[in-house]
Amino acid sequence: MEPYVVEGVSNFYLTMWGLEGEQLQQVFIIFAFVIGVTTLFSLSTSIAAKISLRQFTYGVMIANGVSRLVINLSILLEIFLVNTVSLLMAFLLSYVMIKSISIPTLLLFSIILSVISFIPSWITINHLQLSKTIRGGNQ
Repeated sequence: MEPYVVEGVSNFYLTMWGLEGEQLQQVFIIFAFVIGVTTLFSLSTSIAAKISLRQFTYGVMIANGVSRLVINLSILLEIFLVNTVSLLMAFLLSYVMIKSISIPTLLLFSIILSVISFIPSWITINHLQLSKTIRGGNQ
């Protein structure tokens, strides 16, 4: 393993910290967990912000006969598409970094993230009060 060079600091090896083999893999698993939690938070907040901005549009859609199920399914599809792109990027990164790809684990993790990040939007759409939303008031 080549040493990393940082300006003003002597060279160091990852192995001097004992980060090789299984220990290095455990560090990558911790990084993956942190990235997953950050992704869940970011995706949930961006979808919640989108729903709050589009409440009037959703209210008009519901008033025109679109069911809440259709709106929920469109939001869920959007979340799945975003997570699919993330899954492909994780697949490529894991192939480049460690040459071992656990497709079922990545797929299961992506599905779990999608479902968990869908919960706040589902609650928001199902508790949308049509009259207040169309009049321009808050929920």
